[in-house]
Amino acid sequence: MRPSRVTLASDTICAIASSAAVGGVGVIRISGPRSLEVLRRVAPFMGECPEPSRLSYGRFRDGQGSVIDDGYAVYLPGPRTFTGDDVAEVHGHGGAVNLARLLRAFQAAGARTAERGEFSLRAFRNGRLDLAQAEAIADLVEAPTEAALELARAQYDGELSRIVRAVRAALTDVLAAVEVQIDFVDEDLGDALTARVVAPLRDSLARLVALKSTWARGRLMRIAARIVLTGPPNAGKSSLFNVLLDRSRAIVSARPGTTRDFLEDALDLGGYPVTLIDTAGLRDETDDDIESAGMLRAIELAQSADAVLWLHREGEPPPLALCRHPGLIRVWTQLDRQPAFASMPWDGDVRISVVTGEGLDALRTLLFERVVPAGSREGGTAIVTSERHHAALDAACVAVSDAIAADERRLPPELIAIDVKEALDQLGLIVGDTTTEDVLDRIFSRFCIGK
Repeated sequence: MRPSRVTLASDTICAIASSAAVGGVGVIRISGPRSLEVLRRVAPFMGECPEPSRLSYGRFRDGQGSVIDDGYAVYLPGPRTFTGDDVAEVHGHGGAVNLARLLRAFQAAGARTAERGEFSLRAFRNGRLDLAQAEAIADLVEAPTEAALELARAQYDGELSRIVRAVRAALTDVLAAVEVQIDFVDEDLGDALTARVVAPLRDSLARLVALKSTWARGRLMRIAARIVLTGPPNAGKSSLFNVLLDRSRAIVSARPGTTRDFLEDALDLGGYPVTLIDTAGLRDETDDDIESAGMLRAIELAQSADAVLWLHREGEPPPLALCRHPGLIRVWTQLDRQPAFASMPWDGDVRISVVTGEGLDALRTLLFERVVPAGSREGGTAIVTSERHHAALDAACVAVSDAIAADERRLPPELIAIDVKEALDQLGLIVGDTTTEDVLDRIFSRFCIGK
């Protein structure tokens, strides 16, 4: 059985901290009490007492003294490091083979391979980051859009944590006031106690509800909406797919049935990540079993999508299976080939031409409005993007509401205290003050090894 993260916390660990793909520079990170010792064995040019935080250049050697690479090395003594421990970094040549050889040298010198997210976990344990900030590291690395990156950066800088900790401080004061009543049970503090409890509880509830409401926006930043392009053959689905992505991704041909399966790619829609899906053309009959399977898959994808673009050239209606889809957008295409139709009455949503660009801006605006609810478009940078945080906030809101109700009904202060403590525990889960080892394992196991 693998030892727990707790028993391994005093080890010196190492990992590749950059991409293992081909590149000019690759980085290996070391952290732990033996960082300098391990570094000097592989980078003897560092000397007995290297100057902290100063890059030195030289040749890296294995245990037999053979040269394995050359580059820069730096030693960073704790506690003012990312992890809070002594840290060393080596900047060698990139590439999977070269970095793997460097990593083996550090392992032979006495460092063990880091677990997933172990560097960030050590930063959390050593008080360099709280749990919400540590989780933001994974969001920074995985951010699919500039807007998502800004939100992750704000969480890493502590904007979410500051709100949570401010509410926890207010609730702690409430708990202290309630416990005074418990300690002095023979004295009826009455209205004086209510004044010290109800106002801060209501204020705390308002702040928690406001923060929880940002989940609609945060969820869209984390879980990409799905937009499916469908319609009859040669309606211009693949052409629009390429135009929206701003690159040639799908094969475009005048021959019907070119798209047999489906293609999908990532799209930045006004800062929100979207998965755009091009599907096989839909027609009543076909003798091609592969095309038939593609059409069936197209209907299935469209039915489960957040928005469906029904593309057609002459006003054909969508199939019954899609007519009632709440995200259906009917698009009249290829206006450049039939300009006379541009002025014809029509009850659809937008007319476009991918050749002239007519209607494309209107289509993008319509897509944004259909995919991103109005209430999710505004707000600051303290946004809930984690389902775990949202669940904790929801439970905290319930607990604070119960505490308010208990006070209004003049229930015993012990019951109010139970509710306030529950709210404090739930908020503690967000910043890591009341988090179990199982929760930490689940959180950090989704990180990459070098983070």
